[in-house]
Amino acid sequence: MTRHARAVDSSTVRTLCLPSGNEFPRDPFGRPRVLAPPAAGLVYGVAFNVLADRERGSAPHRAPSLYLKPFNTHVGHGAFVTLPDHANEITVGATLGLVIGTAAHRLDPAHALDALAGVMLVLDLALPIDDPHRPPIGATCFDGACPMGPWIVELRDLPALDRIEIRTVINRTVRAVTTFDRLVRPIPQLLADVTAHMTLHPGDVLLAGLPIDLPRAHGDDIVAAEADGLGRVEVRLAEGIPP
Repeated sequence: MTRHARAVDSSTVRTLCLPSGNEFPRDPFGRPRVLAPPAAGLVYGVAFNVLADRERGSAPHRAPSLYLKPFNTHVGHGAFVTLPDHANEITVGATLGLVIGTAAHRLDPAHALDALAGVMLVLDLALPIDDPHRPPIGATCFDGACPMGPWIVELRDLPALDRIEIRTVINRTVRAVTTFDRLVRPIPQLLADVTAHMTLHPGDVLLAGLPIDLPRAHGDDIVAAEADGLGRVEVRLAEGIPP
């Protein structure tokens, strides 16, 4: 079975044919090939979009609470990510990246998914923070803090988005499973609410959401996000200047 995937930037949408299953590229020695991020636009994270966090006392905002993963954070499958200096661990959040395929403004929830080129895996890496409402920029925006890929898969080749399960894997052990069936704003509504305030452009990526409690990883760990039908994006962590 052939899956259809895309590489997207602000001016072109290229369709690729990829093998089925969770295969991901490796070199002749079995090491992950380093791939460029398949989307070239801005990446926006969405905070507090998981119902379990609201049930624990994190009240939803009237509008989505966004944060930016700037271009210096974008890396692809197989990259090495160096921890910030004096950090001995980071949090690892595996989530779904919603890749915009056409200019999106004031979307109707009933048709919001039509604006997507597809979806991909994203690892949202960050330093542990005490107050998730006010994360310091250095905690979420260090170099390599947003691995994504390995490719963008079109919605026609996937089950309903709220049925996708993404596994966070650290050193070959599944440490968490992210699902999208209990979101404060389900994905179509999230797209509608975000584009009510701002236009998203082709190649931009909107992260569907993450819980507050995330597994942690350290220098020399191998971290990955994987999901049936979406493949696997994997990076190796390297230590910075020791604490």
